[in-house]
Amino acid sequence: MEDFVSRLMGTDREVAALVMRSVISISARIDLMQALLTRARRNQSKSVEFDEIIREFKSIKNVRNAFVHGRWQTDLNDGTIYLIKPGEDPFVMNNSAMQAFDISEFKSLRNRINDLVIKIYLTVGVDFEKEQQK
Repeated sequence: MEDFVSRLMGTDREVAALVMRSVISISARIDLMQALLTRARRNQSKSVEFDEIIREFKSIKNVRNAFVHGRWQTDLNDGTIYLIKPGEDPFVMNNSAMQAFDISEFKSLRNRINDLVIKIYLTVGVDFEKEQQK
């Protein structure tokens, strides 16, 4: 994301990386990127892809958080792995929140992350070229 943020900040990748790494919360990073995109005069002409990148980053964050902060459980009888997502209480919901985990969910997340990286690379490159032509 450093290249993406460097385009929003109008600075080099090193400075953007220092800023992003000093902001620990992913939600705060998203807020920072959104503020830079919508409030900085220099970004008024940024393409719609910038909005899409921030939106997808936020969506990926939500899926990632379900994996990281959810409660994992294994049925010792049959080896089935369950994921109870944050905020879901299996005891209140008669265990309806417990869903067998499918590895394809991880693979899907990995593919979304790969697609986002490619989109960032292409968007940053096009944005840089446009700026050079001014």
